[in-house]
Amino acid sequence: MTTSTNSTEINKLHTLLKYVFVIVPIVAGLDKFTNILVQWDTYLAPATLVTVAQAINSVKVDPI
Repeated sequence: MTTSTNSTEINKLHTLLKYVFVIVPIVAGLDKFTNILVQWDTYLAPATLVTVAQAINSVKVDPI
């Protein structure tokens, strides 16, 4: 009887962890674009923002 109880508790925990480890990275990744959880422009060092801006400005896209 204890093994079935432990098994159901383990299954519940396993299911919870599966959902958490799928949802949390997706939400964290989407936050880069929405700035809901973290204000990325205040979180990153100013030198990083300048470097990223220069990299974006240096990319040229030629129309076909």
